[in-house]
Amino acid sequence: MFNKVKYQGELWFPDFPDQRCFCILSIVNNKIELETNLVNPDRYSQKKVYSLIFGIFNGLGYLTFVDCKLGSDSTGMIRSAIYIPKYCFTHIEHIANPKDIQINRFRVVGIGLGKWINLKFEFDKSLLKTNNEVTHNFDIQELGLEIKLNSWITSSVSHEQISLKKSGNIEFSFRSPIDVKELLNYYTKVKKLIQFLNGKSDRFSFFNIKFSECEDWGAIYFKELMFNDSTFEYFSIDFHKISDHLPLLFNKMFTDEKFYFCVNRLLDNQVEGQLTHSKRFTNSISAFEGYCKLYIDDLTHSKLSTFLKKNQQEIIELSGIEEGYFNSFCSKIISSRDYYVHANIKNNNIFSDFELLYISFLLDILVAFNLLKQIEVSQDILNMIIYRARECYNGMQSFNRELSKDTFFDH
Repeated sequence: MFNKVKYQGELWFPDFPDQRCFCILSIVNNKIELETNLVNPDRYSQKKVYSLIFGIFNGLGYLTFVDCKLGSDSTGMIRSAIYIPKYCFTHIEHIANPKDIQINRFRVVGIGLGKWINLKFEFDKSLLKTNNEVTHNFDIQELGLEIKLNSWITSSVSHEQISLKKSGNIEFSFRSPIDVKELLNYYTKVKKLIQFLNGKSDRFSFFNIKFSECEDWGAIYFKELMFNDSTFEYFSIDFHKISDHLPLLFNKMFTDEKFYFCVNRLLDNQVEGQLTHSKRFTNSISAFEGYCKLYIDDLTHSKLSTFLKKNQQEIIELSGIEEGYFNSFCSKIISSRDYYVHANIKNNNIFSDFELLYISFLLDILVAFNLLKQIEVSQDILNMIIYRARECYNGMQSFNRELSKDTFFDH
């Protein structure tokens, strides 16, 4: 949407369309800043948020800025302000008021789809062959929704080199128009599903929307914070292995509250910022207990010990621990939970801070493993998850234990 760092244009408030002021639009750390002398005529106003500001900019067309926070307001001889909008809508020919927008299609480019779908390059007798474009279509009848996953390879040639780039987008088409709130909810769930299945996702590069009333395309922009630079490759599934299950997975994310709740809780450990190992562990315990309460029907007691016992086979498969150690292992998980959640500080039978990280990984993989079993994914996928879980819990833990050894605390 924004190909340059700065644009020039003018702004105005919706109630005063004839009072327009010059503005410089800048992209700073993926957010929009509007530097202008368009200010509230009341010099003593304490207003800090402007719900709508309209504008027109060279190379962009008409823009609508939504929920603009007042970044700064100088009060000298010439007043000026910097506004920071939460959302920005664009249209080439006219103002798009988001309160009235109805959308029947939207298309998102980026978010890691190109890397995940991963079209292949092939060499044949010194010639490079590529699958230029591949499309996956599926319908979700219950929602009146058609989804297209597109991936392609673009190329550029110079005297020195040939450059190839993998790209992808996802397109949603609705039989009945949706509003902006629904649009953002669909996008959020799409992004979370990709992060859940692939272990990583990127920012969108373009977010185009088609207005139902005029059949024109526009765009929306906002600073995206979800899973920035988050990579969790201990659980990732190749696209071609899971593609047949995507219609059901999308359906579950959009219509099944239980499934979405569990995925959403799992992703709490993949948000931006550094979590302590104990916080990560308590997040994982919460996700695991939530899954068990929602999906295990024959429970007589909603206790962590019961939940762990019900998942004994899966825990042994994923961790590789000996069956004879299972009860002691679970007892230590419960004691650690009681220590960190219920402040039972006299508990000594707890995992170390280092061990909590890998218990957290194990519990997260256990919940994801069980969710995928609910939709009957192939045994090949389940076997791959078991292999990676053991590699993480045993191999990675053992290796990193040596790297993080502390002379004074490890004895």
